[in-house]
Amino acid sequence: MISSKVMKTIRQYCSVCKATLDMSVVDTVQSDEVTWLKCPRCAGILPHMLSRDETRVEETPSEPVAEAAPPIEAPAAIPEADRGDARDYDPALTYAVGDIVYHRSMNQYGRVVEKTLLPGNRAVIRVQFEAGEPISLREGQ
Repeated sequence: MISSKVMKTIRQYCSVCKATLDMSVVDTVQSDEVTWLKCPRCAGILPHMLSRDETRVEETPSEPVAEAAPPIEAPAAIPEADRGDARDYDPALTYAVGDIVYHRSMNQYGRVVEKTLLPGNRAVIRVQFEAGEPISLREGQ
């Protein structure tokens, strides 16, 4: 019997497959803020990244949503003494909250402020750099 269920897909770039593909929306992941997609080639689970011309559609929640965490404030400049202990950022390494990292391509120092485990045995760290917003970077891959 053929199912009449229509699967919603979103076209997005997969950094593992190095291709832009139509990915199915994963309904099993419970998150109010992120739409998760499944790559049809590598079966990886990744967050939907809005393109420059795409805007987020705010949905009215059907049930109460927990309060969001307070925004992360930009820390003061990282002291010169701490910069000596900084580790070069490498997505293959793992980090702890509070670690100082140096991102070569951005030429900036930052502090790890949060760690998140994602579906599919993936992890990200959130790094607050001296200038700008916190950035999520891959970890342990």
